[in-house]
Amino acid sequence: METKQQTFDNLIEQYHTYLLSINRCADNIRHYRYEWERIKRFMSLHQIEFYDRTVGNRYLSSVLGEFEYTKLPRLSKKLVNMVDSFAKFQETGVLKRTGPRDIKPKMFENMLGTTMMDFLSDITQTNDLKFKTVTKYKAYLYKFYNFLVQGEVFDVKQIHPSKVLQFFKDLNPLQLSAKSHALRVIKCYLKYLYNQHLLSIDYSKDLPQCTYKRQARLPSTFSKEEIKTLLTSIDQGDSKGKRDYAMILLATKLGLRASDIVALKFENILWEESLIKLSQQKTGKVQSLPLLPEIGNAIINYMKYGRPISDESYLFLQAHAPYQGITPHSFTKIVDFNIKRAKIDCTNRKHGPHALRHSFADNLLKEKTPMPIISEALGHSCTESTMYYLRIDTISLKQCALNVPAVPASFYAQERRIQDESILL
Repeated sequence: METKQQTFDNLIEQYHTYLLSINRCADNIRHYRYEWERIKRFMSLHQIEFYDRTVGNRYLSSVLGEFEYTKLPRLSKKLVNMVDSFAKFQETGVLKRTGPRDIKPKMFENMLGTTMMDFLSDITQTNDLKFKTVTKYKAYLYKFYNFLVQGEVFDVKQIHPSKVLQFFKDLNPLQLSAKSHALRVIKCYLKYLYNQHLLSIDYSKDLPQCTYKRQARLPSTFSKEEIKTLLTSIDQGDSKGKRDYAMILLATKLGLRASDIVALKFENILWEESLIKLSQQKTGKVQSLPLLPEIGNAIINYMKYGRPISDESYLFLQAHAPYQGITPHSFTKIVDFNIKRAKIDCTNRKHGPHALRHSFADNLLKEKTPMPIISEALGHSCTESTMYYLRIDTISLKQCALNVPAVPASFYAQERRIQDESILL
């Protein structure tokens, strides 16, 4: 690809088309476009007409100063990687990582690989799995596939329980969660082979049960006073503040997930019915929530005086061009910024959108709201999922404690008598 005398707009257009062709996710591309606009403004400010690697390095220096890559924070490293990949694409026309970060496509070949791809297709359609879940299934299957191929197993009829057990034995014993997930996937795969009459024996029954249970950490929450401090500290004098206030209200007053807030569209707001109706991004479950006056007024204030003019159907947009929808990752940074700006002490606490969701559940528990109502408000399918949040309310947990009656003195006397008798015997 020609690297000289290439305008930035032309390069962006080619790069965007290429990212789509290699199936980069929409969130990733949105993040790229945000940085592209910043680079474009940098070039305009310095009257730079054509882009090349040196321009990208100058931009990085203007943002990060003199830096050492290994000592940069995670987000700054992502910026450096993005600018570097941009330059590599301009120079070569492709993105190809080298060294230990090289990612090879997952190729399932021969008869064994074909059955794995058929299994993935079948389980995806049968269980209506989300894309992320299918990706995880594919990753675990690919590890199993490589293990079998290295052992010269190319046909399902060559699979033997001893080989499968050896596969799990070779997995990292410290990664218990990954090992448990891999076990579930492989058991499902072996069950599929048996049901499809590709194996005459159901080897899934020969594998051990999945006994690993993740011990969840205590959720991070903020008190009502801290939530009030957060909301009042948001500067609603500009368009960005109006947007941030409305989005954070949805998290604190309705407990919506970040993915659902950024995915809200105009059609989800039913003004005449005073409802917010949406399909949850995580579960696909349809949820209806009350459009509280405080939230409704905040949304109207943003729509009338803060939202950029755009044909985008998403309710909340980026504060700067190209005025596209916001990613969950960007909303996490918005919440983090506003919490820090409110000078709320976050020591030993997370301070993202999910902490606000936990705080919403915590407040409902303290108000002694019935569990089914909390489950409905959080969009959970069953109350067992909501029980996770019970660990927050230590006051209610203490009320559940049972009084243990004192052991009568006669019990100890009886125990001594038994011991004396055993000595005599």
